[in-house]
Amino acid sequence: DGKLNVEELASYVRALGRNPLNSDIKALVAELGGEKTMVTRDQAFNVLRTKKYKKPQEQERDMREAFKALDKDGRGTILEAELRQILTNLGENLEAYEVDQLIKNVKVNTEGEINYDEF
Repeated sequence: DGKLNVEELASYVRALGRNPLNSDIKALVAELGGEKTMVTRDQAFNVLRTKKYKKPQEQERDMREAFKALDKDGRGTILEAELRQILTNLGENLEAYEVDQLIKNVKVNTEGEINYDEF
């Protein structure tokens, strides 16, 4: 029917090259009329023109800067435990299983550190 529900709206925004936080999507849904509201692509696009969601490249840059700030010795690593703590408690909190998914394929060295370029 050409209308988007909440999940489709999030995918649509990301397909346009933006990477909003879940809280951004919730605010957008509320602005458009609530969770049961269906919107056309044109309605969504018109609202999105006024929003400043970060591009994935901008988020990656911000993440690298945050990692560098936590990298006390400048070796390009962060403790896995510290990363888990940050991801589950700061900003848009992730659940433990989400953090597990994020770091399951990342190498952890013998000192319990992750090279953040690999992350």
